[in-house]
Amino acid sequence: MSQLAKYVPGNIFHLAGRQALGMSAGIPAKALAKSMAWELFLIAGAGSLFSWLVLPRLLHYFPLPFGIILMFASFILVMCLLRRFIGRHVAIAFLWQLFFLLISANIFIALTGLISGYDKLSMQYCLIIGGTYTIAWLAGLVTPGSPAGVGIREIILLLVLKGIVAEDSLLIVVLLGRIVTVTGDILIFSGNTPLFHRKLYTIER
Repeated sequence: MSQLAKYVPGNIFHLAGRQALGMSAGIPAKALAKSMAWELFLIAGAGSLFSWLVLPRLLHYFPLPFGIILMFASFILVMCLLRRFIGRHVAIAFLWQLFFLLISANIFIALTGLISGYDKLSMQYCLIIGGTYTIAWLAGLVTPGSPAGVGIREIILLLVLKGIVAEDSLLIVVLLGRIVTVTGDILIFSGNTPLFHRKLYTIER
């Protein structure tokens, strides 16, 4: 429910809203703060794995197959470390974060194919586009003051994907991606609001 607040300048109000909603539902403030810290830490870690797919665009001597191997190796290493030193539940949470990012990247790839033409997207380009989108999303996430990463993500996408996707097509894809994201956030907010208030009413009774 609090995700809509990420579109407010400041890039922190969705987190503050989550804290407020959780506390109003009777969840301890300390537990909420710790869960948000872990979430940000895990999703930043999951997002950083995609940097291996972007390196071929930044370092022309860096082969994409090597980047794919390093990404999988890094994922396995992180999963093992989390499970061994922190716990199974945190490792599973990391896996869910990675799954979320993969879905987001594939939506962006599908939109790119829709606008540019799927015949122009080789598997190599799809991997680079998906990796670049995820890194751009992560940069927007951690940039203070940028509502939902507006401006930051677009600049990174335009710089890294120049030559792969035409600039005018990429701008349309970015706009469509924003529309999909906002629509999803609104639908989830609309669906969860009555459930949340119904649960609060039950707790109060």
